[in-house]
Amino acid sequence: MRFSIADSALDQIVPFALVVDAHGTVLHCGRVVRKSLGLPLTGPVSGFFDLFRITSPRILRDKADLAGACGRRVTLEATTPILDDVLKFRASIAPMTEDSEAFLVLISLGSEMPKLIEAFGLSDSDFPHGDPSIDLLYLLHTQVALLRETQALANSLQEAKDLAEIRAETDTLTGLANRRSLGQFTQRLLAMAPSARSDAFLLHVDLDRFKQINDTFGHSAGDLILQRVTSDLNQVIGPKDIAARIGGDEFVLILTEEQGLDSATKVAEQLITEICAPMEFDGQLLEVGASIGITTIPSETEKSIDNFLLEADMALYDVKHGGRGAVKAFSAEMQERETFVQQLTRDIGPAVERGEFIPFFQIQVDTKQASAFGLEVLGRWMHPAHGVISPARFLYVSERARLTPKIDRAIYIQALDHFVRWKASGIAPRHLSLNVTGRMLVDAGFVPWITQEVERRGIHPGEVVIELVETILIDGDSGGVSDAAEALDKAGFSLAIDDFGTGHASIASLISVPVNLVKIDRTFARNIHQSPQRAMLTKAIIDVAKQLDIAVLVEGVECVQEQQTLEKMGCTLFQGFRFGRPAPAVAITEILQDQDWLIALAEERREPKALKKA
Repeated sequence: MRFSIADSALDQIVPFALVVDAHGTVLHCGRVVRKSLGLPLTGPVSGFFDLFRITSPRILRDKADLAGACGRRVTLEATTPILDDVLKFRASIAPMTEDSEAFLVLISLGSEMPKLIEAFGLSDSDFPHGDPSIDLLYLLHTQVALLRETQALANSLQEAKDLAEIRAETDTLTGLANRRSLGQFTQRLLAMAPSARSDAFLLHVDLDRFKQINDTFGHSAGDLILQRVTSDLNQVIGPKDIAARIGGDEFVLILTEEQGLDSATKVAEQLITEICAPMEFDGQLLEVGASIGITTIPSETEKSIDNFLLEADMALYDVKHGGRGAVKAFSAEMQERETFVQQLTRDIGPAVERGEFIPFFQIQVDTKQASAFGLEVLGRWMHPAHGVISPARFLYVSERARLTPKIDRAIYIQALDHFVRWKASGIAPRHLSLNVTGRMLVDAGFVPWITQEVERRGIHPGEVVIELVETILIDGDSGGVSDAAEALDKAGFSLAIDDFGTGHASIASLISVPVNLVKIDRTFARNIHQSPQRAMLTKAIIDVAKQLDIAVLVEGVECVQEQQTLEKMGCTLFQGFRFGRPAPAVAITEILQDQDWLIALAEERREPKALKKA
């Protein structure tokens, strides 16, 4: 019995289908099946078993038996010449007549759908109107688009992750390792078995005169130097070594393949020679130097990398205080200093709570009026075992412990309390000077805090001088510093620039902040009576300050000749050992109670410019 039905009608019902007679002759082939197999869209096609091979169930693999496949899940294979590939389809076979003379083969494109759509460009126009399979096509297009977007996003995220990891472990300017990467390297190094490595050597490299060049020629020159130094570092390290930038002009090298400390020291000396070579910038020669502290990382050790960094840092400290431009290795003597530092590190936290940090005061005199002009507040640690410790010895420890701001505030409060008592006794000087760090100055809470503490004690803000080191104005966040200075001035405080003349933007700093007092650095006062050049520079600073209506105080005056020379230039405000060393409040009280000794300092002098009145 022959089966007959209009092709168009059948396509509307089952577009992914064939109608085959018992002999395998294709009576009807759906449009999508034709396109999927690369067959003509009209006309007869090859026999079913010429197009397809039954691969499952296995019992039918070698049989042309459609009746035996009825009611089973059948897997078909087909080969298309266009794809030159074997396609696999799922199919269901059912008899369409009672005498099994015709069979309907329903085909599912399944996993082959993306391949066929891409190869033959199937679109909605390939499907008859009302064909529900078009939804599958739309769904597939959506899935493909989503997959592509997902893959693109995944690729983008991976690239971003890779870039973030590189940036997280690399110094942006130089391309060297950063602190994090250095830490990971040293962790791996220290985790190695002693038998797997020999001694390594840690070099702490600090550039000399870098800040001056940066200030004079700008950051472009500074960046160029850092990049040139990076090249020098890369020349001396081996494939198993590391070079890292850990600060503005500070670097750390770890050498793992040198044959002993002498060999590592020679590498360091070679590095200094390379770094010291002049380089040209904008038609001028730039010269920097380098100081290097070095320590050994033994193959057997229980110390952490922080210990070795501290050792190299101490060796570097000795170099920089011994003339710079040299190499020094960590020694037993430095070990004693490390022990001292470690003890201070353990003690500093409880010391803050016990109130062991107290203010010392150094008197500032007005020789014109033969009176105490002010008192500069200087912090001291009254250690129960080591006695009086100056900031030069404990600041490193307090910075590492992040206790410096807390210590500073505790000292300020005590100093203000002493000033209140001296005022009540009628012996207080005109001003109390507080040294403020750049970090504290840009802290948004500092100005409200100091204003509240001063007003709470009945002190007029004008009686308190806030001393700013000149380098704060040059190196710090200029916007934040300027804003803080303006806020202090608006609150009524007097502002002073400390260590004036040691930077390279001195005049600019007088303009950038509302300054009331300039404290000329002690280096200008030293033997000024014997140095015409120093006297000329100092006189120029004094004259500029006078033109700007700014008071001038000279620090570090130690003898009468220095005092008299400066007085002839028109300066009568002084601070230095000639007038008194830093002392605790008890000793200062005695000095303030008996000021007759100041009368001997008075001679004919011009009136100094006063700070703002309280």
